[in-house]
Amino acid sequence: MIISISDSKKFISCYAKELEEFLHIRKIELSENGGLSEEGFLHRLDKYINEQTDERIPLTSEFWDDWMSRKPHEKVITQSKRLNSTKKVIRYLRSTGIQADEPRVELRHTQSDYVPYIFSDDEIASIFAAADNYPSTQTAPYLHLSVPITFRILYGCGMRVSELLNLKISDIDINNMTIYIKNAKFNKARYVPFSASLAKHLNRYLKERHAASPMNFFFIAKTENRPYCSNEVHYWFMKLLKNAGIDHHGKGYGPRVHDFRHTFAVHCLRRYILEGGDVSTMLPVLSAYLGHKDLRGTQTYLRLTTELYPHVISALKEKHGTLIEGGVSDAD
Repeated sequence: MIISISDSKKFISCYAKELEEFLHIRKIELSENGGLSEEGFLHRLDKYINEQTDERIPLTSEFWDDWMSRKPHEKVITQSKRLNSTKKVIRYLRSTGIQADEPRVELRHTQSDYVPYIFSDDEIASIFAAADNYPSTQTAPYLHLSVPITFRILYGCGMRVSELLNLKISDIDINNMTIYIKNAKFNKARYVPFSASLAKHLNRYLKERHAASPMNFFFIAKTENRPYCSNEVHYWFMKLLKNAGIDHHGKGYGPRVHDFRHTFAVHCLRRYILEGGDVSTMLPVLSAYLGHKDLRGTQTYLRLTTELYPHVISALKEKHGTLIEGGVSDAD
């Protein structure tokens, strides 16, 4: 769906034209939910620019100082996301010939206290059983198809939720059993192979759900021609946990939807180690599969694997004892 500039609230700063054009491009690239979030960010930025100047002056590093200062009660990760979004705008402004320097902010790196929840094999089976019995409603007649395939892909492919929701039918190759993920985190597009069992579920979903819709989005919300959003996936997840008999320990303690990605990585490593595979070869492959920026996040999964499944340590240490060290706790 292409959203015209006129659909949005107008910008007011001296760089309104460029911000409107940038928003137009981003709304084409992003999901509906992502586009709304981007629009809100750009209007806050527009307000800041308007408060600072009414002339098209060079946007120096000093210009951004107040904008990038950490707000009261703002988490470092939120400030970091704001910085990344600002840099994207700056790159666009530069492409139009405007002088714009990057902010000179230094972010204090903090590791998350959250320990990823790794689902057991039995818990995964219980979640799938609950998903297969998820009821549709009159206003959402395809939930019995959308919910089971959502969580099978999250676990079976280790994908981020945003990657899942942005999938197009054209991204999925049933015959070659691969999914093409573009516009991913760190701009790391990649192909993700999937299993024959998941291929059967994907094939069924495509035939039954998309027989009634011409939309190219893989996931379509309710009877509307739009993709689902992450809040809807979270709602399904909470219901599945309850129906599967898995306790949720509150916000910030999990389990979280993102833990399917962590579980996928840990289960892959566990299986590979016990089969006698060469972990030094496996880590770069898994890192590329998950779309990690580097190996540090992937090494975290190796440590989690040995902590959760102590019986794999002896098999691992015989060849790769030092690999357990390193990594960061916020692997994504």
